[in-house]
Amino acid sequence: MKQKQTQKPVQNQSQQINAVKKEIKAIDQKIAKLYVKMEKLIKDIVKLQKIGLNSRAKKRVSYIDWLENERRIKDSI
Repeated sequence: MKQKQTQKPVQNQSQQINAVKKEIKAIDQKIAKLYVKMEKLIKDIVKLQKIGLNSRAKKRVSYIDWLENERRIKDSI
């Protein structure tokens, strides 16, 4: 028993070129969308880094204040 093979429609060269151009255009559009998403993510990362730096700086300052208060308490005793 032989399996039936389906025949693909014959395309001339210009049809093949047009098909490839459509695929390239679709890929370019996907790349553009991904680029926009990447830019948004980078902006979000920068914002989060700034927030993280600020909170770390506040923690350092509060820790330094706490140490100074501990020293003052020890000195007063």
